[in-house]
Amino acid sequence: GRSTSMSTFKKIAEPGSTVQDVIDSEFMKLSSVCILEATSEEHSLFKEGKLQRLPDKMVERAKAEDIKDVILQGIDDQLWGIMKSLAAGGIESMKEQMPESGLPMMWGFLALVPVLAAVFFLYSKFQAMQKEKSAKKEKKAAKKQK
Repeated sequence: GRSTSMSTFKKIAEPGSTVQDVIDSEFMKLSSVCILEATSEEHSLFKEGKLQRLPDKMVERAKAEDIKDVILQGIDDQLWGIMKSLAAGGIESMKEQMPESGLPMMWGFLALVPVLAAVFFLYSKFQAMQKEKSAKKEKKAAKKQK
C-alpha cells in the first residue's frame, strides 16, 4: 500500500541505510527487477511511451524465491548510492507536488521506477566500458609477457 511504499522510500533515503534494510519490501523487489533485468527493448518501449505499466513477467519475477539474492548481487554500493539520492529527491518532490495535485502518492513512486531503470541502463553501459578497458589492458599485459 501507499504508506508501506512511502516508509520504504524514506528508509532508502535515510543516511546509513543498506539494501538489507529494505530487501523484503515490494517496492525494492519491483524496482530492482526493473533496474537489473529490464531489457533494452523494454527500456526503448518505455522511452517511447509505449510501456505504461510493468510487464507481468517483471511483477512475477519480483515474487521469485531467488529475488533477494539477485538484489544483493546486483545492487552494489554505487548503485545503492544513486537509489538513495533519487529517493531523497523524490520525497522532497512529492512533498511539494502531491498535496496540491491530489494524485495518489504511489504515482510519484512509480514515476521514479523508470528513472531508476534509466540510471541503471547508463550505469550498466559504464560498467561494460570499464570491463572492456580492463580486458584490453590485460591483453596488452599478456602480449608484453610473451
